Amino acid sequence: IPASATAINSLVSRGRLRISFQSRRFTHVRSVSLLPGADEDLVPAPAAEWPQDLFSVVVGHQDVLNLANLALAAPRPVHLLLWGPPGTAKSLILDEVARLPASFMCLGATTSRAGLAHLLVTYRPRYLVVDEVDKADRQDLSILLRLMESHQVIYTKRGFTVTEDMDTWVFAGANVTNHLPRELLDRFAVCHVGAYGEDEYRSVVFRVLRDREGCEEEMATYIAGRLVHGKRSVREAVRVARMAGSIAEVDKVLQLLSSQEMGN
Repeated sequence: IPASATAINSLVSRGRLRISFQSRRFTHVRSVSLLPGADEDLVPAPAAEWPQDLFSVVVGHQDVLNLANLALAAPRPVHLLLWGPPGTAKSLILDEVARLPASFMCLGATTSRAGLAHLLVTYRPRYLVVDEVDKADRQDLSILLRLMESHQVIYTKRGFTVTEDMDTWVFAGANVTNHLPRELLDRFAVCHVGAYGEDEYRSVVFRVLRDREGCEEEMATYIAGRLVHGKRSVREAVRVARMAGSIAEVDKVLQLLSSQEMGN
């Protein structure tokens, strides 16, 4: 962990850490749960409220939503992997989980820059949301596997190896699953999420733009209608809504985006 030897030794002397192994080069310490009254000097953060409209923007996929709700309600961690082609409801469902208190969201392709173990130790999320987990490197997948299997995170810094106990629910998304280790897949409840139908896409975009982006209903309906015959990306609809200040500007924004995609 990012701490000096003096700070770690102080935590050991105060009973917050316990030395489980020591050699000439390494000292392995393990976190100890705080005893009643041991955290009196800490100011508790106010409890955040659970969103009452969780998953309200998701249309269809009721079986997947039922599993997600059951996983969230489980007394011990249950992990869910949503997979399917880009532009499906999987990212929308993950975005909704990321709205929960004590959640942390990251992309599989970028976690290695900061280090997944460092992110976990720093934020200690109850709900870890990893989109594009199929693009994560092997080191981060190994850390994820240990978290899901043993509820532990091991982090090494300045000669100290610390084992952190952590009960974390993992919700992940992937375009494909064939690149993921079998032992990791075995820790997930795996759900396939199919592509949007036309009516489903219109309804999802309308709800997301109205309820999450604050768009007027007329504008949300118009954007959904303009994009429904394209790649049916909810994220594209959000981008258009944020750049267009009015319905009159929607077509201009779409034309500019189309022109850039074609390299003009």
